[in-house]
Amino acid sequence: MLAKTAPPIAALLVAIGAATACSSAESEATAPATSDAPATDATSPQDKPPPAADDGCRVAADCPSGVCEDRVCAAPSPSDGVKNGDETDIDCGGAKAPKCATGKTCKVHGDCESAACPSGACAASRSCRQHFGGDTCGAGEVDDPARKHEDCCVSIQPDAKPYRLDKYLITAGRMRAFIEATGGDVRSWVKANRPLLPAEWSETWDDSVPANEVDVVQLIGTGQGANAYWNAQGRANGCYAKGMGGPTYWHAADKLLAYSDDERGWTKDELDTKTLNCAPRALFVAFCAWDGGRLPTYAEWAYAVRGEETEAARPFPWGTDRNVYVYASYNFNYAWPPPRAGVPLANDGLPIDRAYQVAAPGRFPKGNGPFGHADLLGLVETFVAGNPAGANLDRGGLRQYAFQEAYLDREPYGNPKSWGHYISHYAVGARCARPL
Repeated sequence: MLAKTAPPIAALLVAIGAATACSSAESEATAPATSDAPATDATSPQDKPPPAADDGCRVAADCPSGVCEDRVCAAPSPSDGVKNGDETDIDCGGAKAPKCATGKTCKVHGDCESAACPSGACAASRSCRQHFGGDTCGAGEVDDPARKHEDCCVSIQPDAKPYRLDKYLITAGRMRAFIEATGGDVRSWVKANRPLLPAEWSETWDDSVPANEVDVVQLIGTGQGANAYWNAQGRANGCYAKGMGGPTYWHAADKLLAYSDDERGWTKDELDTKTLNCAPRALFVAFCAWDGGRLPTYAEWAYAVRGEETEAARPFPWGTDRNVYVYASYNFNYAWPPPRAGVPLANDGLPIDRAYQVAAPGRFPKGNGPFGHADLLGLVETFVAGNPAGANLDRGGLRQYAFQEAYLDREPYGNPKSWGHYISHYAVGARCARPL
């Protein structure tokens, strides 16, 4: 046999070259692609910490202030249209921004134009700075999950009239804000603020507002003050709780014992929600002045009842239905809180303290007037502005059928009353009117 000969060296070199080329080609095929473009950050925007105020930004969300201008994070400003810094709402509240308007979010009273932040939203005026009686007006009780409550200081402009009229009657809680703001010395406040008082105010009225703690107890609630009464000094009808009266202004037990020998069956929070009664007309006048308003005139009350309609077309605020019980607190058709253990009872089996029969404003929304005002009929008779001379008042109040009687067909609805500055009764209250 012939022996096998080795391949020529040239052939081996060719084979090696071919193999090397194949290996190189396979490596290139499997290697990652490269580019001259700059590398991108694969981290998601959510994972990236926001840049500092002087770092570059692309969108508002990149910045702690929520404001990106020309790719620069701007510092918080009260005019940037964003809620930032320590603002409580957009461009308002906090230490540097302007005060917040009614309805805006707030944390403290100082965040609001009204200086009233009862429950996280600015109230319309400063008397509504507390929760109970400040933003508990409307349908349902405070313990009702289905309640529909709102700011008790909200006011409504009837048509194009040059004033606003409060939607709700004054609550006991709102009066408490006034008493606390003056330290109980309303008399000094009225003397120092004569220009804010209406023309009907006379210096002789000064004694019908409290000057100290004793006056507060006796002139508001218990009806025992000599300068706040119904038809005899020291007796404001229905205002002595132990005598089956129903005053809605709460006083501490030790103060009642010391200055009036009275006692209460209900708590401060419960009573503060209710419509204020048992206070002299002069105190309502002073309250409205302090709160930025005044008592309405008789004509302003009447316009809220029926607008331009005639009495024949709209005899009641809600229309023509004579079933008053459906639309108003009338003739003892309301009761809250319910009796509970520990509340003293009278011989008739009902609580001696009859304040549970006095409703909070707005509990009968079906009876609202054509512009939305509540309790224009029922609940309490109403004080209104009187004769500018301050004497022989021709329209210091009016009949609107209070909670404790059935006056329909006995006396005309809206019948004017000549009630002086000292008048105080458990079935009389008021609301304020305000400039636009």
